[in-house]
Amino acid sequence: MRIIASIILVPWVLQSLLFLQDGTAVDSQFNKLTEDSSQYWELVNKIQLTTRGQKDVLEKHLNSNNELQQLAAVYILLKEGSDQKYLTKIIDLTASKNDFVQNSAVSAFSRLIPAKDLEEGVKDACVKQLKGIFASTDDLTKVRISKIMFNWAGILDSRKTVLKLFTDTRSKQIKDEAALCLAGMMLFPQVKAHIKKLSEEPSHLGEIARSVLEKNHLADIIDRSSSSKPKYDFSLLEGIIDLLLNQYDDPSKIDPIKIIERAAKAICSSLDPHTIFMDKKDIEKLQKEDLEGKYGGIGARVSMRKDRAGIRWLTIEESILGGPCHKANLRSGDKIIRVEGESTANGELIDIVEKLRGKPGTPVKIEVFSLRWEKPIEIALTREEIKLDLIGFGMLPGDIGYIQFVSFSKDSDKLIKGAIDSLKGAKGLVLDLRGNPGGYLDAAVRVANLFLDQGKVVTEKMSKNPETSDKVKEVFITSETKYTDLPLVILVDGGSASASEIIAGALKEHNRAAIIGEKTFGKGSVQQIYPLDAELNNAVKITIAKWYLPSGESVQEKGVEPNVEAKFPEPDLWKLREFERIRSTGLIDTYVNAQYSNNVKLFKELSEYDSFDHSLYPGFEDLYKQLNTRATSDEIRELLREYVRHKVAEESNRKLYYDYQTDSQLQIAIRKIAEMCNIEITNFKQYANFAKIEDKNESPVPF
Repeated sequence: MRIIASIILVPWVLQSLLFLQDGTAVDSQFNKLTEDSSQYWELVNKIQLTTRGQKDVLEKHLNSNNELQQLAAVYILLKEGSDQKYLTKIIDLTASKNDFVQNSAVSAFSRLIPAKDLEEGVKDACVKQLKGIFASTDDLTKVRISKIMFNWAGILDSRKTVLKLFTDTRSKQIKDEAALCLAGMMLFPQVKAHIKKLSEEPSHLGEIARSVLEKNHLADIIDRSSSSKPKYDFSLLEGIIDLLLNQYDDPSKIDPIKIIERAAKAICSSLDPHTIFMDKKDIEKLQKEDLEGKYGGIGARVSMRKDRAGIRWLTIEESILGGPCHKANLRSGDKIIRVEGESTANGELIDIVEKLRGKPGTPVKIEVFSLRWEKPIEIALTREEIKLDLIGFGMLPGDIGYIQFVSFSKDSDKLIKGAIDSLKGAKGLVLDLRGNPGGYLDAAVRVANLFLDQGKVVTEKMSKNPETSDKVKEVFITSETKYTDLPLVILVDGGSASASEIIAGALKEHNRAAIIGEKTFGKGSVQQIYPLDAELNNAVKITIAKWYLPSGESVQEKGVEPNVEAKFPEPDLWKLREFERIRSTGLIDTYVNAQYSNNVKLFKELSEYDSFDHSLYPGFEDLYKQLNTRATSDEIRELLREYVRHKVAEESNRKLYYDYQTDSQLQIAIRKIAEMCNIEITNFKQYANFAKIEDKNESPVPF
């Protein structure tokens, strides 16, 4: 066997010896070189085999006038050793006008010259040369130059260049080489799929791709052996953070911890508007508002409401007495269309509110659109610590109890029970849940239990069993004897959501209350807060279930339909804008401040009910003349009463929770509760303007 093997090898050995001895044969091979890449590199490999160890033969062709011969000679010489004297030639060839020569020279440069073997001055000269030719080269050469720039000079912009070429190119060769290049630039996750596909090809680049995959696979094995195996592959996120750290124009903005937190927020918010990631600041604010009813902000209850075009805008439900919005004369229905220059259109409520809130004493700029103005106005507000009154109540004429409940807390049922106790002698109740965004499901069940008999279904919750993924139904039933039998009307609107809808829906279906107003928001889901660490630094509020009315109906994106639909009348734009002009004069402010101290009792009475009689206001005629307006006396009385109510509220340091003289929805609620309680409201002068109006939108309410 050994003899046969030797005989087989002899022709190749003899051929090599012949070539070593015959310079003309080598010259003949050099002369055969063409730009045909397949033939060119095949001949170069043969020349390398026949000229091994004979640098003098190669150096003769290194000085040839033919660039193809120069390229072959310097390529072979560099493969045998990166002698510094050959660098000048390869650098010269990278500037060749011949695309094939230039591209091949750059390729040889990137593969055959280790940066560690170069003197610093020579390395700088090479990098400078490559930078000079970069713009004029083709895309494939750009990939190869970028690889050198990254490996030699640590130029991080090179990764950005190659990544763009990889993404944009339609050339398979460029895409393949760019992918391999990016893998060497520590961006393997971004090109892993392409390299895996390339590795299946029986080609030189396929072989390199297989090597890259094997290298990264071994690296993963080493990582897994040195630490516990991760449950999920976070390489994409890690790759993005590395890329930002290396490439982003302002590295000072790149904080990996904050990036991960923002990614967590994005993950949660992509599922539904109510699943959110909460950092320590969010948790502290939630605790403060839940337990104390306080927060630092602009002093307004807000919601996202749709306009006629279907766009949701941040809308003021109520300006809180004494707060920045109240002082700036912002009103219910005004739309905050920008916060610090960013549009609120179709935004997430929690994100927008986050921008509005902040340390008391700090400024915030908002842009507000109101029907009172011809165009939006930018307003600078100063944040204040706001005390949010969760509940307000009072007795209306005819012994009709009124309770306004603006937000839920863990003690919601106790607050409402206390209000009922304070309204002794009430014949019926109006529970105002307009603009109430809801809260805890168990709090809603306890509130419903104040009005429903024991054993009544309030809501059904359908959630997932974490262990089996099966759906589990949980039925919430009243567990105590109801607290009151008083007839009940509930006021709702598009801002009534979540727990408010549970109460309204359950009491409507059990024929326990008449629902008046507008269709509710339609939030039929349940959220729960899960801390991510013992110190409560982070938490996630997750949608864990859907809830349903006792009938099995869902309110998700449907809302609760009222028994009696009641919408506010369309505003008179001319009147609104004329009122705004009059406000700007300051004349009504001056009048009210001058008259108040001498008419405290009268103004309190007028704030409740003024009989639509402008003559009851001292000096009204003189004020009317000063205003120089086309508005009628009765219209100015309406505006003046608004100012009187604000003044009375400020001086008494308490909100005036209701205004049955102007609130058309409340008027319908009063008519309905009066009907349920057999109260003849025509006997009360305060109700004279609406007592006899018949409601055409009313549907039967059995009691």
